[in-house]
Amino acid sequence: MEIEPTILNESDLQKDFKGVWIPKKIWLDTRLTAENKIILMGIINLSNEGVCTENNISLSKFCGISETKISESIVKLVDLGYLFFKCFNGGQRELFMTDKCYMY
Repeated sequence: MEIEPTILNESDLQKDFKGVWIPKKIWLDTRLTAENKIILMGIINLSNEGVCTENNISLSKFCGISETKISESIVKLVDLGYLFFKCFNGGQRELFMTDKCYMY
């Protein structure tokens, strides 16, 4: 039995998505896996003025990566100084990009 792939469409995206570009310093950061880089770019693309309010389920769907990997990558990206977060209202989270995300 063949499994139908899930394909995102325009209505799945909250803003006008044109693609992903990875800045040189992020691409060359050997501490990051390819998944970490994809997730970071997904967070940046889904952010509004440097703040991403998407939960792990939404990020998983957008990036095509499991929720577990999303969670693990966010922890790593915080540890490496690419992101920081604030929690409120019983677990809702806002992810903030640091200047490291915008270094070219």
